[in-house]
Amino acid sequence: MTMLSSRPDHGAHLGRYQLLTELGRGGMAELHLGRVHGAGGFAKVVAIKRIHRQHVRDPRFVEMFLNEGRIAAQLAHPNICQVHDLGEVDGELFLVMEYLEGVSWEEAMVALPRTAAATDLRFIVGAFAQLCEGLHHAHTLRAPDGRPTSVIHRDVSPQNLFITTAGVAKVLDFGVSKVLTNDRVTRSGVVKGKLTYMPPEQLADLPLDPRVDVFAAGTVLWEAITGARLFKRETDYLVWKAITEEPIPPPSALRPELPPALDAVLARALARDREQRFGSTVELAQALRAATIGLGPPLEPVELGQAVRTHCATTLATRAAQVAVALTEPPGDPDPDAAATVRMATGPVTEATRPSRPVVAPTASAAAVPGSASVALRDASVVVARPRRSAVAAVLAAVAVVAIVVAVAVVALRGRGADRASPVAAIDAVAPPIAAVDAGATPVAVVDAGEAPVAAIVDAAVGAPAGRAVAAVPAGPPGSLTIDSEPYATIYVDGRRLGDTPLFRAPVPAGRHRVRAVRGDGTQRTFTITVRPGKELPYGQIAW
Repeated sequence: MTMLSSRPDHGAHLGRYQLLTELGRGGMAELHLGRVHGAGGFAKVVAIKRIHRQHVRDPRFVEMFLNEGRIAAQLAHPNICQVHDLGEVDGELFLVMEYLEGVSWEEAMVALPRTAAATDLRFIVGAFAQLCEGLHHAHTLRAPDGRPTSVIHRDVSPQNLFITTAGVAKVLDFGVSKVLTNDRVTRSGVVKGKLTYMPPEQLADLPLDPRVDVFAAGTVLWEAITGARLFKRETDYLVWKAITEEPIPPPSALRPELPPALDAVLARALARDREQRFGSTVELAQALRAATIGLGPPLEPVELGQAVRTHCATTLATRAAQVAVALTEPPGDPDPDAAATVRMATGPVTEATRPSRPVVAPTASAAAVPGSASVALRDASVVVARPRRSAVAAVLAAVAVVAIVVAVAVVALRGRGADRASPVAAIDAVAPPIAAVDAGATPVAVVDAGEAPVAAIVDAAVGAPAGRAVAAVPAGPPGSLTIDSEPYATIYVDGRRLGDTPLFRAPVPAGRHRVRAVRGDGTQRTFTITVRPGKELPYGQIAW
C-alpha cells in the first residue's frame, strides 16, 4: 500500500466526513485519515476507504467493495476491525472504518525478540488466541432472525491481522470473504486470497467452509513461531506443489527448544484433509494454549500492549509524526512546487521493518521529519508533498504523541498468488524516515535520525538518466539488498540476474548500481541504488 504524507484534497469532504490526508492506496482503493464532526464540538477521527475513480464504473470492483461493507456491517466483535458506515457521494463509494493504534501482525513478529527459552511464544499465543476468537465470531454468525450467516474470511494472512497498543488483536479486511447459507459451503468460481496461505481445497476451487481459515491461521502461526515462510516458492506451480504434496516440517525442526506437543497442534491445523483439521479456530487456540502451557501463560492484553509499545516504539513514533501533521495542519492546497514524484522508497531497517522473519508488506507508515518528504510506494508514480514549514513544530512534537495507524486492508490489491504475503489483498508498505526529496534531484538519500546516510534509493523518474551524483562509495566488502515486489519480479543488478523477489540480504558489491526489475508479464522498472561497503541496504518495496 502506498504511504503518502499529504494530498491535494486535504480538507475536502465526503458527505459529513472530512478528508485529512491520504494514508495509502492500492489497486482498488485509497485510504484516508478522516474526521467527522457533530453537534456541540463533537469530532471523531476515522479511517475512510475510497474506491479509485477509475474503478467506480467497473461492476467487479464495485461489487467487491460493496461486499466488504455489507459483510463487515454484520460483524461486531472486539477482535474484528469495525466498519461504521458505507456511503456514496456523487457516485463515489466509501467505507468509514475504525481507527486503530498499533502495528500489523508482521511488524510485531519482526520486532518480537526470540529467545532460547521460547518466551516469545507467550506473546504469539496470547495474540493469536484473540484472532481465533474474532474468526470464530464470523464463522458462527447468525442473522437477527436466527438464521446461520456464517462468514469465512478466505484471506487470513499476516497483513490482515493487527495488534493494538492496548493489546487487542484484530482481524482486518473481509473484502474477499463469503457469507455461508444453510449449505455451509461457498464456491465462487474464482480462487481468491493469498496463494501461500490457501489450503488444498481452496486452490482446487472446491466448496469451502470455515476450516479454510483454520488452515490459513495455522500457516500464519507456523511462520510466526519459526520465523520462516512455509509455502513460499519461486512460482505459483511450486507453491501449489508445496501446499498439496511436499512434507510440512514441524516447528521443532527449526527451533529445537519448542515443546513436542506444539508440532502436533500445527500438524493438525495444517492437515491437507480438512476432515483431519481442527473443526474451528477456537479449538485450534485451545490446543495451542495446552501445548505451550509449560512456557508460561499467554500474555494478557495489558501485557501484549506493553510489549507492542516497547518493541515497536520506533514504528509507533514515526506514525505519530504523520498523524500529528494531518491533525494540526489547516486544510488547504499544497504548494505546487513542493512535491517530488518517486517510484519506490526505502529507509533504515528498524525493529519494525527488518524482514528477518516472515516477509510481508508491513502496515502503511511514514515518517515526517523536518523539511522532508516521506513515502513508501506500491502503485505507479505518486506525488508526495513536503510538510509545510508551519508544520515542523508539530512534527517534532509528534514523537511524544501516541502513534495512530489506520488498520484497514484495501480490498482489491489483487496480485499474483505466489507473491510474498501480499499478492491479492491490500497491504501496507514500509515508510521509514527518508531524507528530503528535491524535486530537481534524481537520487534520494536514506537517512536515519542521528546517523549518516548508508544508502541511496531510487531515481525520481524510473529509467531516467541519473541526476545529481551521490557521494562516492569507497571500495570494500560487499553490502546486501533486501527488496520485494507485488507482483513478484526478477531482479537484475548491472545486467546480471540476482534472483526473484522477495530477496533478503542478497550480496551486492559496494558502489552504485543500476537495478532492473522484470515482472512475469514483461513489465519493467529501472532504478539506481548505492551500496556502502559491508552495509545492509534498507528494505525496499518496488512500486508498479
